[in-house]
Amino acid sequence: MLRQQLIDFECHLGSAFHATDNSQSQPSIRLAVNAQDFRQMLQALDGEYLNLDLNPDGRVSVSDIFDHEVSLKSALKISDFPAWNGMHQRPNGTIKLADLSAALEQAAIASAKESNRFAIAGVLLKLEGKAITVVATDGHRLSKVTAEAQVKKPAEIVLPSSAVKLLTQIKGEPDSEVEIRIEKITQKGVEAAITRACFSCDMSELLVTSEKSFPNYEHVIPSEASITAKLKKKDLIKALCKRFVGRKAPKVRIQFAGNELS
Repeated sequence: MLRQQLIDFECHLGSAFHATDNSQSQPSIRLAVNAQDFRQMLQALDGEYLNLDLNPDGRVSVSDIFDHEVSLKSALKISDFPAWNGMHQRPNGTIKLADLSAALEQAAIASAKESNRFAIAGVLLKLEGKAITVVATDGHRLSKVTAEAQVKKPAEIVLPSSAVKLLTQIKGEPDSEVEIRIEKITQKGVEAAITRACFSCDMSELLVTSEKSFPNYEHVIPSEASITAKLKKKDLIKALCKRFVGRKAPKVRIQFAGNELS
């Protein structure tokens, strides 16, 4: 797809990058280049830091501390590349990067992997109360993970699996705050069935658009339980692994009797 094969560069001189002329009247320079070619160009250079130049003639030039320079010509009209439109509203909530990554990774285990199960493909991310809830299901199992967060305005979005993978790969300190903005897109004053979210952390920003809706998962979770048991996680995992290691067991039966579980 076009979005996956290209990298879009936009540089507002005097704001996001160091420039010799800090005049705000400088126009922005925006280029689109092939992502694979750009990666190969970076691998040909040395050093921890590189100097990136965006030229109005459509060239991207990168040089290292040893004065090695590589250039790449943009062969695509910038009008053919989707524009990046960030979200500038106040955040719906904030959460630590480590907590968000852990919640997404734990919940995504139960997400549907089949492409034909569109209704439940993806992960529900819900901001409510004082926490962020992440839910995923494949129709046979359901995973619900809750992480502490600062929620200012309740909202929710269904994240595609590809977006979940990108969010778990965001680089930053574990204690870095991730700002989450979620909004419903309106067209001519009418709310459309499209939701978009923006995740901002340090120098990283990810914009996600979703047209999915998530099924009501709460009705499958028992509200009242006749039996309640508390046991150590490691003991349960040890018992299951010992019993079923090397066997094909699609189902596991757990029986409670007195103070024992079998």
